[in-house]
Amino acid sequence: MAADPDRATVLDASVAVKLVIDEPYSDRALSLVTELRRGGVRVSVPPHFHSEVANAAYQQVRRQNVSLARAEAALASFLAMEFPVVFVPELPRAAFELAAQHGLASLYDAMYLALAVRLGANFWTDDQRLLRAIGDAFPNARWLGEYEST
Repeated sequence: MAADPDRATVLDASVAVKLVIDEPYSDRALSLVTELRRGGVRVSVPPHFHSEVANAAYQQVRRQNVSLARAEAALASFLAMEFPVVFVPELPRAAFELAAQHGLASLYDAMYLALAVRLGANFWTDDQRLLRAIGDAFPNARWLGEYEST
């Protein structure tokens, strides 16, 4: 599944982490973001996005999967990429309702969905647990593992 160049996109932190830390589907994450940017697609993220990616890098250090220096370099590389943060006052309430309605593990996950709904955007994630929880309720939700570059 290729990126839709005519639709705004919300990226989940699970995709962004793969841009700076080598994980399964890191190549797809880089291709996706590159394709979106080349196509002029507006990529938006909720306010907690950068903190969530920074936390993932820190957790890699805690688990001794990467060195502190490598994680710091990865974080610096990530922060140099520009992802516009979008906040709308009703976003937390909408996310709360979505999390409760679908039994999501985290309100943070629901913030991405609520933002995608609000913007009429595609939502890209590598969080399969989240995708199972929402089922077919969000037809614009996409799993990174299905991404194919054009």
